[in-house]
Amino acid sequence: MLSMIHYQVMARPPLPSTDALGLILRRRLHEVGKSQNALAKHIGRSQGWVSQYLFGDSEQTLKRLAEDAPVRLISLLKFLEWTPEEFARATG
Repeated sequence: MLSMIHYQVMARPPLPSTDALGLILRRRLHEVGKSQNALAKHIGRSQGWVSQYLFGDSEQTLKRLAEDAPVRLISLLKFLEWTPEEFARATG
């Protein structure tokens, strides 16, 4: 599963802007009725980190997570109630 997620994050073409990916992640968080603060606690980061890196520099942050902390990336997807395939479809 880890290698599949790593491939899906690393192999997908870049989005037009990192803001677009951040918007998709924010929208999903809203769809599942969860807060940014709860997400931060779930993945072991601060709310500021989530806001700055996950929503502000999403493309690079997700690539770094796929390379350096795949377990944290899986945790993020589970929190957002996404399978790796659903994540790939939602983000292009």
